[in-house]
Amino acid sequence: MLTSSSSSLQPPLSPQIITPHSSPPFSTDVLVVEPDLPVQSQFIPNDRRWSLQWGPIRVKAPAAWDKTTGPPSATPGPTVCVIDSGVDYTHQDLKDNIHPLIGWNTITQSNDPMDDSGHGTHVSGIIGAIGNNNLGVAGMIWNTKILACKFLNEKGIGSISGIIECLDFCLRNNATISNNSYGLYGLDRRSSVLKTAIDNATKKGHLFVTAAGNKGINNDYDLSPVFPAAFNVPGSITVAAIDQQDNLASFSCYGQSSVHIAAPGNDILSTYPGNWLAYLSGTSMAAPMVAGTAALLKSRAGSKLTNAQIRDIILSSAAPLAALRPKIKGGLLNVNAAMNAVDRALVKLATLPSPPPPPSNSLSVAPKPVKKRRKRPFLFKKRKPPAPKTPASKPTTTTTKKPTIPKFGKAIKELIRAKVTVAGSSCQDFIDNGKKSFVQTAKKLARTPVSDIKVSCSVGLKGKQNSRLTITMAIDANRPIIAGANIKKAIGSGSFASALKKKLRNRFRVIQKSNKRGHNNKVGGLSSSKNTADVKLFSHTLSKRRRWINSKRK
Repeated sequence: MLTSSSSSLQPPLSPQIITPHSSPPFSTDVLVVEPDLPVQSQFIPNDRRWSLQWGPIRVKAPAAWDKTTGPPSATPGPTVCVIDSGVDYTHQDLKDNIHPLIGWNTITQSNDPMDDSGHGTHVSGIIGAIGNNNLGVAGMIWNTKILACKFLNEKGIGSISGIIECLDFCLRNNATISNNSYGLYGLDRRSSVLKTAIDNATKKGHLFVTAAGNKGINNDYDLSPVFPAAFNVPGSITVAAIDQQDNLASFSCYGQSSVHIAAPGNDILSTYPGNWLAYLSGTSMAAPMVAGTAALLKSRAGSKLTNAQIRDIILSSAAPLAALRPKIKGGLLNVNAAMNAVDRALVKLATLPSPPPPPSNSLSVAPKPVKKRRKRPFLFKKRKPPAPKTPASKPTTTTTKKPTIPKFGKAIKELIRAKVTVAGSSCQDFIDNGKKSFVQTAKKLARTPVSDIKVSCSVGLKGKQNSRLTITMAIDANRPIIAGANIKKAIGSGSFASALKKKLRNRFRVIQKSNKRGHNNKVGGLSSSKNTADVKLFSHTLSKRRRWINSKRK
């Protein structure tokens, strides 16, 4: 819970008048000789309550402001989305830095995110209160665009769906940085949906800055951690709070793996609704200092550095503190060191040699020829079946149609034959009842390109219909999978066989049957007995098959 110490606007301080010396304030005698080293100035804003802002001074923001305080006033600054209780967009120290869309209110489903709590306005002032305007306070970046999304009501209570809706609103409006000063307490509040939403946002380049929490516990091991800080999503920054003595604040959560950095969070003066200023304490005040610093560095680097690179610079340039070393992963935010690191990175990018252009008169190099896969030769030649002999002087009689025997040949490389015996029912009934679903399942689950599949009954030599179902799948000839030892991989690995097993209630098991005749031309199939069915590998010899066909035709 956030604690506030004052919410009243303090009167302006009377200026201190300094009179010039009538004589030089130093002696003209030479006492020591040493180099006259240059002294770096620090930009001190003229805001009336600047002297009461110990936070920016402690993280060395004025030294960084010598280089930039944000883009020029005519150029829009980076957009920072504040997911909180809204913002007082009429505040005199904030109104010029409010995004043109103002924001979104998930409670009323409108574009009016007016703050009725004060928390979101205070956070927004830490990020982007206009500096050097002779008014209240100065933010970490003086020219930015604050996009407010309100999901907390006047009592500071919200919902997980509101957070996700706000995060989606920020991403849709190109906010590359968001500040999240809220917490869900307890393992029962761990939301996988929220974690997934944050993870997806960071993968898109969004920088998610969140507060560590105000329970004073270790988020790594406590049974009631604070989320989303305890999620420890890659690409996010979790911020703890320190006090004026550089100690971890008594209320701040910590964790060696889940908390990345610390920033001032005790008695922080910032904007408050109604053109007021107020002191508030909490990790909610520490997080926006890091979010504002990220926006400041982003305005310096532009599009030359990604948010992931800026995050790494912020964490790697943090100042080590003895009081923080056993508690959190990193140190104290150091804005000036981060700004110097950004400048070094930009100089390095500017001095990198550009790749040489391709020579204009160079001969074109022919692409390396692709070796064609050698096709395996057939082990036998195709033979045309002999023409049926018709008697010369026999009267025409009606004869029954002979059974259709499937032809082999190239089918050894292109076909998978599956024969399934259906016990207790006729073949035609099985086709009529199960053809459609079985064919669709085989097409869907087969891993090889299927050009055709058909289901038919086979008829015995005596004209009797048996209960045998034949499923023929035509495989792409350019990808022969039925050849030699590949048959076991094609069927046994679970491509076509798994489809049959799944459809026929897992009654099949894979068995490898040895080829006693030593032939390599194997065709995959299914055979069955009365009650059980086995998936087997069997072989056919074309000449023997042809001889059998010819003998039956005589």
